[in-house]
Amino acid sequence: MVENNEKELEKNENVVDSGKVEPERELEVREPIVIEDGVHEGDIVRVEYRDEPYKYLDLFIKLKDKDIELKAGYPQIISSTSSLGRLLQRFSVNLLKGEKLKPYFLLVNKKVRFQTITETIKIENRNVDFARIIRDSIKPL
Repeated sequence: MVENNEKELEKNENVVDSGKVEPERELEVREPIVIEDGVHEGDIVRVEYRDEPYKYLDLFIKLKDKDIELKAGYPQIISSTSSLGRLLQRFSVNLLKGEKLKPYFLLVNKKVRFQTITETIKIENRNVDFARIIRDSIKPL
């Protein structure tokens, strides 16, 4: 039976390998990570791009005092008035019309200060709180 399932998987291009079975793996229960509203410091650790449903650049910041990364999203538009353009200008990037920029090289490994607020969303009839970076608050240290 396993052999037939593997052959089916090989035929189906839409199947994504979602991991592996590890019955013996243990996960530790730990305290929830709480991020207070206010000013924080950290390091930009990576830049990712997404195209669906909109073209966004996601900036990931590792907090200095907690083992967690927060994400701030920016539309992939660079101009002197766009959110991403203003962010780059805060990092002393000179924006010249027509120039091609690589945000990864301009931002990753930079130390930053930023502000967070707590937002609440409803997921499956339950309120879930999360820390959101105020994206225009991100500034170099």
